[in-house]
Amino acid sequence: MANNPSCKAPHIATLHLSGFKEDRLVMNIETCRETDSISAVFTRSFERPSSFQVFHSHQLCSAAQSDGVRPEVLHVAFDSEMIWVNDVGGGGELPSNVEHDESLDQHLTKERRLKAMHRKLASVLLAASVFQLSNSPWIEQHLQLEHVFLPQTVSKSLKQWYPRIQCTLESKQDRRLQSDNIAALGVLIMELEADRKASWIAEENDEPSREGPNISRLTRLLEDPDWEGDVDDNYRQIAKACLEFNILVDSLDQPLISADRKRLAIIYKKILVPLYDRLVDSFRESANVFADIFDGMLGPRRPLAPPVGKPSVVGEKPILFDDEDATPSKQEREQSKEFFDKIAPLVQCIRDLRPEKPSLEITELLITYGADTYPWSTPNYRLRAISSG
Repeated sequence: MANNPSCKAPHIATLHLSGFKEDRLVMNIETCRETDSISAVFTRSFERPSSFQVFHSHQLCSAAQSDGVRPEVLHVAFDSEMIWVNDVGGGGELPSNVEHDESLDQHLTKERRLKAMHRKLASVLLAASVFQLSNSPWIEQHLQLEHVFLPQTVSKSLKQWYPRIQCTLESKQDRRLQSDNIAALGVLIMELEADRKASWIAEENDEPSREGPNISRLTRLLEDPDWEGDVDDNYRQIAKACLEFNILVDSLDQPLISADRKRLAIIYKKILVPLYDRLVDSFRESANVFADIFDGMLGPRRPLAPPVGKPSVVGEKPILFDDEDATPSKQEREQSKEFFDKIAPLVQCIRDLRPEKPSLEITELLITYGADTYPWSTPNYRLRAISSG
């Protein structure tokens, strides 16, 4: 879609920040041949159907489908090699289109302000989107107030509250996560926490510095005493991590994390998780609601704390998040079953070791019977601790 030669200009998409569920990407994409947009759901699939219709980018901009009717939602599935039309659909509840939403720029200038909960939640969702799309070769987020949209009337149910951000679907020559983009996220975090807009100065707006306009801007905000009283130390530390992003990446000394994954690790450890913790600490009564919102956002059934996998072979690429690969193969499942079948006698033996009087401590039993006359006779076992990861 990003490189479609028939499209005169890059597509503009509005990405649902709470749409990262169960390996999905939910967005509204503006067509280039019409003045309308189409809702699209892209879902990663681990099982390609036996028969399928290959998805081509021109289908996005066509005036109508072959039967003359455009689907209400375009469902597209993909794996590492192919994209196809997903007739089954993505499943789950989709965000509804919001006709009357306003940009954060408007929200922070109107008299009726956003509640602190919604501002803090928006910060976490923005950080999660940067985390998810950090290495995307084709989607460029616009991390400025005027490109982030919130419903005009905030729903009482946070699960029905769908912030969105504008993106450009355009092939990027440099796929690396740029430090100036992270600094832009830091500025947004400061603005949301202070409930006020940050101004630009002439040097930042007209003549971007070598290090990047957002880096200069965030540096100025962190040094400005006028902002110090509006943003507490916790959020200032997160913004500082955004400012010192490259330094934190370079200083990360963790052999289990490959060089190309260190940026992702810093976003998660220094920005995303602290923002989520501040949200929960501020509104503990809604902790379960927040958990539901972010449940599955880092993969199927994945909480906001994915583990780091250790490579089994020297030189093998480490797995930072263990849901990156496909579901276990048939061979892996059979090996797992074989393993548990083999240890079944050991498990039963351990169960049989339980004393008749479980209220007594083992030491009391040893004192009562003596170590050599313990009231059960079993062979000796050497146990190995088995970690599930």
